[in-house]
Formats: sequence, C-alpha cells, structure tokens
Amino acid sequence: MFKLSSLFLSMAFLLFVGWIFLATDPHERLDRGCRPVDWTGNLVLSLSAFVYPQGQTAVDATFKKIDYACQYTVWRLIYEEDWKAQQELTAKGEQ
Repeated sequence: MFKLSSLFLSMAFLLFVGWIFLATDPHERLDRGCRPVDWTGNLVLSLSAFVYPQGQTAVDATFKKIDYACQYTVWRLIYEEDWKAQQELTAKGEQ
C-alpha cells in the first residue's frame, strides 16, 4: 500500500538533490551536499551543551572531522579525475 510518509521523504530528498545542483560553484555544491552533516553536528552540539557542557569541544571537533571527510569523499567521487587531468595539462604548459 502507498504510504504518505514515503512520498514526503522522497520529495524532500529530490528537493535536497535539486538544491545541491542549483549551485553553480563546485565548492558550493560540495558544501551543500554535506550540509546535513553540519545540521546534525549543530543539533548534537546543542544537545550535548544541555546534557554535558564539558563535552562540547570534543563533539564540535568530531563533527568538523566528519564534515571534512564528507566533503573530501564527495570531491574524490565527482571532481578528482577532472582535477588530475587539469594538473597534467598545467604540467605540460597547456591551459
């Protein structure tokens, strides 16, 4: 049977992907693609500040590492080959 919740989740996902690709700058696309990590980090940081304030620094550092890992992974999947090709052209003196 058709579930309304799955429709909303699918629509939200499609809107999110569309929002990512509306950005014209590759750096902005990387940032937008990993924005849920940032949102989750902010939520967990806020909760940890409420529950265990001494742990804020560790939580913040952890989510910054996770965000970097997300952006690096997406960059390698999408942009690495083009970057390598451009580096080879630059090394040969052709731009």
